[in-house]
Amino acid sequence: MNAPSVGGRGRPVIVLIAVCLAVLTLPASLTGTSVALPRIGVDLHAGYAPLQWVVNSYASSTS
Repeated sequence: MNAPSVGGRGRPVIVLIAVCLAVLTLPASLTGTSVALPRIGVDLHAGYAPLQWVVNSYASSTS
């Protein structure tokens, strides 16, 4: 029997799938932010420039 290696590669396919799923969640969350922008603008009485700050802040904090 082979002993499990310490610090070995493990399961690279599972890691790859997990990373791909994590990367795909960012565009999905940014899409939700884009859909909510009109309502955010109304609630904050904000124009186009402040809404750009909202999107950029959210994108920066999630990436």
